[in-house]
Amino acid sequence: SVLPAKESDLFEYTGHYGESTRENFEVPDGTEVHTFAFYALENKVSPLKKITTEEYALRDKQIKTPIGDGTDKVTNGEFEYAPKTATYVEFRGNVNYKPNNETEISADAKYIVHLGAIAGVNDYNNLRNTSYTYNVQINSVDDIIVEVDSNERRPGVEGDVVNANVIKELDAHNEIFNLMFFQENIDESLTWNIYTPFSSGAATENPLDYNWIHFALCSKGSSYYSNDLTPYKGDNSVYTDEELIVGDTHQLDRYMADITAKKGKMLNIKQLIEILKECKRRYLYNSLNPTQKKLHLLDSGDDIKFTAYVKEYYYDVNPTNPSETVEAGLWKKFVNEKKRVVNILSNLAYSADGNSTKSNALYSIRQASIQTMYNKKSTDNFTAWGLQMIQDKTLTQFENYDTGNELLCENYEDNSNGRKNSINMWLRTVKKWNDYIDQTNWMMKANYAVAKYKCLRLNRDNDGDGTIDQNEVQWYLSSINQLTDMWIGENSYNNSSRLYTETTWEKSKQWFASSTVITRQYTSGLWPNRKYRDDSQILWSAEGSSVGALSQSSDGITANVYYRCVRNLGLPKDALLDTEPDDFAVYNKETRILSLDRLDDKSIRGFPTFKDLSSHDERSAENKPWRAFEIAPTNSSGGFSWQEVQDKSNSTTLPVNRICTGNWHVPNQRELALIHSRITSTDIPKLWSLPNHFTRTHFSFTRTTSESSTRPGFSVTQNGGVLYLLNGGEKGGVRCVRDVVQ
Repeated sequence: SVLPAKESDLFEYTGHYGESTRENFEVPDGTEVHTFAFYALENKVSPLKKITTEEYALRDKQIKTPIGDGTDKVTNGEFEYAPKTATYVEFRGNVNYKPNNETEISADAKYIVHLGAIAGVNDYNNLRNTSYTYNVQINSVDDIIVEVDSNERRPGVEGDVVNANVIKELDAHNEIFNLMFFQENIDESLTWNIYTPFSSGAATENPLDYNWIHFALCSKGSSYYSNDLTPYKGDNSVYTDEELIVGDTHQLDRYMADITAKKGKMLNIKQLIEILKECKRRYLYNSLNPTQKKLHLLDSGDDIKFTAYVKEYYYDVNPTNPSETVEAGLWKKFVNEKKRVVNILSNLAYSADGNSTKSNALYSIRQASIQTMYNKKSTDNFTAWGLQMIQDKTLTQFENYDTGNELLCENYEDNSNGRKNSINMWLRTVKKWNDYIDQTNWMMKANYAVAKYKCLRLNRDNDGDGTIDQNEVQWYLSSINQLTDMWIGENSYNNSSRLYTETTWEKSKQWFASSTVITRQYTSGLWPNRKYRDDSQILWSAEGSSVGALSQSSDGITANVYYRCVRNLGLPKDALLDTEPDDFAVYNKETRILSLDRLDDKSIRGFPTFKDLSSHDERSAENKPWRAFEIAPTNSSGGFSWQEVQDKSNSTTLPVNRICTGNWHVPNQRELALIHSRITSTDIPKLWSLPNHFTRTHFSFTRTTSESSTRPGFSVTQNGGVLYLLNGGEKGGVRCVRDVVQ
């Protein structure tokens, strides 16, 4: 800092803050520690009022001013003890934990921590050339609960706390499930609230973004509701408020009449809550007036069961935009966001300042957002694609039975267009939802409960006609290049979304199958009645971006695999099959520069280099690409071993002995993967002319240091065949690259 140290306002404080990226802090055993660092200007200030050590929490207290409406409501003012310009850190996020085995506490919380306190509780100074370490431990949200119940006890803490009885954790795609409501849990306090990127708040605050969940009454026998799901009725089969509220007739009566006539539609959350409360009113009335009973929906067990339909976490239009016009780049507002939540609540209570709430949730429905590696902060208008948050951990074969005598696949061999591949696979012969999926539980039928088809159930019969239309297929099985790109950009999305989350080599058989099928593998039978299975292109997730055919895995064509489902972002639902999202990597054939402006900053190396990278493994930060890099017009000479390439790239190697001279460097694994998936010999003559094209990146799970007995690092084979993990002893060279600062 070059500013003078004095006790005065050195800068205009309004708006002078920095916001970090969102991170996950999961502490299952209470021992894990997470750190982050930042730099701040020197700031020397004096406290407004002094406190004792025992009153430490008052450092963050704000002045409460009654709003003067005859209630106990207040507004938050300036800090009471801390000076106005004191530096503080604000922690915002979701806190979830289980204080017992029955319920879960969930809070959308904010914690303020004023910095300083090194020289005592009244010290708010931040000095130049000084390193401070703060240990912050959040045990619970009890302090928020205290604020709601009996005014503010722990200043600097506020949020919305939900004590949930039943929690439904959902992924970003369409989902369906049943909800049971018990009469004893329904009363006049029943209400709801939501949290989404577009609007949040309680029912009384009229948040606009609530039409992403709907409800339909389950079928009922003579006495009890069925456990079967009610099939989706179609996007247009949802009641408007005008339809249900007609004159003095309660909407429950209108709804029951439609159910009897078998023309009932789906309810929104507002309608559901009012119908549930009216059912409880009539239930209580009937208990007091057994000879004048009123009709309601409670069954013989005093329960009501609804099927809930949660829409995919995707917006075609901004729900707060009444004109409903298509907004360019709207997807950037809802990808890589925190979960959107709807709570069906009872006993909602507010703090006096209105900044904190506490409630009990009969159901807390939480949906993860679509994850993407694209740069959502870019002002350029481009389309993209994203993936699921939650990995399906169920291993399955790609196909589970032999089919047909065709050796070649039909129209699903594209390396990048996963949607085209999936639609051509799924809709070759079968085009009815009932053929693939059991409507009573929305699970794949036996012949289709395999990786090849599972992404289909993430979609929905949007028009309710039973036929799988192309515009209804928005979630699809990723192509092989998309799997590679998940590795390229894995630092940009939630840790749980990454392909390989293990820390040891023992669980390395995590093969991810793609929708890219170049050929089919012979399995049984004699000509002309031979049987084949699709030989999917797969990615070895433990190795990062190594690819090959399923038949080349150690377990062959019948190997158990994982899969990932993805969705296009910003493309219309009726886009033609050949229409693909924009690539985050843009190659200029004239300059041989690959630009990554559309790639999120977290997946970009934090620095350009004008020499060889230091030795690193595939999970190191040095295995990220820079924002743009140029590819050399020719390969290096060949005949080197992988270790010789490493030795010639060390910092002590003389420049004349390096393979990549000047400001060129041996590519890291991700740089090589980008070249392999984007560029061909048509773009750069003799691109892959060597037997092997080595990287600077060694393999993190290598067990020994002897090249003859280990798998040291990564390479692309001759003619660009595959990117793979070396066995040791191979010979080759390097296609050098250099970072470009634009």
